[in-house]
Amino acid sequence: IADKIALEGGIAQLIWLMGGSLLPTVRIHAAVTLRNLTAATTENEVKVVQEGILRTLLPLLSSQDEALQDQAAVILRNISVNNNNDDKLVAEGVMAPLIKNLKAPRKLVQEQAAGALRNLAVNPANKVKIVDEGGLLPLIALLRSSDRRVQEQAAGAIRNLATDDNIKVKMAQDGALLPLANLLRVNDEAIQEQAAGALRNLAVNPKLRDLISDEGAITPLVDLLKLANLKVVKHATGALANLSMNVRNKARIVQDGGLPRFIALLRSGDEQVQELAAVALRNLS
Repeated sequence: IADKIALEGGIAQLIWLMGGSLLPTVRIHAAVTLRNLTAATTENEVKVVQEGILRTLLPLLSSQDEALQDQAAVILRNISVNNNNDDKLVAEGVMAPLIKNLKAPRKLVQEQAAGALRNLAVNPANKVKIVDEGGLLPLIALLRSSDRRVQEQAAGAIRNLATDDNIKVKMAQDGALLPLANLLRVNDEAIQEQAAGALRNLAVNPKLRDLISDEGAITPLVDLLKLANLKVVKHATGALANLSMNVRNKARIVQDGGLPRFIALLRSGDEQVQELAAVALRNLS
């Protein structure tokens, strides 16, 4: 049905109604439909951008109509998943309103903004733009949010940004290490996955390894090795393998019970986990 709506020319009309109707309820219905369409197929994610949705959508990110603002935030996050939209999104000036919405008073808006920036941060050029436009500090602040879904998206954005060597250092300077270490202890595996992934990326930098350890990350990382969730285990093992390359961290990892955990993971059904456990043991030996 979503494809038929697009083929019959419904997208352009829905965009017009979302931005131009005099009836608030019609604008909401049009926005909800566009949200559903962009969630349904990757083709629609591109199609709505080609039809000019951004000119209507970006002003709605700061709409006084909270329901409309919510729908606009979700639509933007949906279309940001598709890397074919990256250049257009950036050219239309999406960074500034997204970064502004990281500081919005409502948690849903914060979550969607962080999620969109998480998607955009996969692109190496966008990582630098996000930081240059002031996105790093509010993302770090959201790691301490009282809302777990906000924390998850902020940690995911930090994880993607942390593959850039220069941004790694800035994250440490701006105070990202402690809240990331604390998120490892949150009883939510989606958050733990993102936090462990972020610390794994940060620990590639030799100068940050002892700093990460000093913020108390090793004990909860070792604890995560006990989980059945292989995504969490993979990132925790990878983070510890990187941390174990510094001499001071070897004793800490062993003291916290990492050694038998790594040995057990050599029997994992996941080959990546096996390899990372073997690397960690190699570093410790």
